[in-house]
Amino acid sequence: MIESHLVGDNQSLESSEPLVYGKSVTDACIDWQDIETVLRELAAAVKALRRS
Repeated sequence: MIESHLVGDNQSLESSEPLVYGKSVTDACIDWQDIETVLRELAAAVKALRRS
């Protein structure tokens, strides 16, 4: 399973740093740009399989 969020990675609620909007506080995630790439590659692979 791949989890995605607006900002990649994760952050701790216990950190002294301010929280970043769009960044997970639980599991590490890939960012929006990376999920877009993954989905485009998956779509291309499905199209290629359907042609064969």
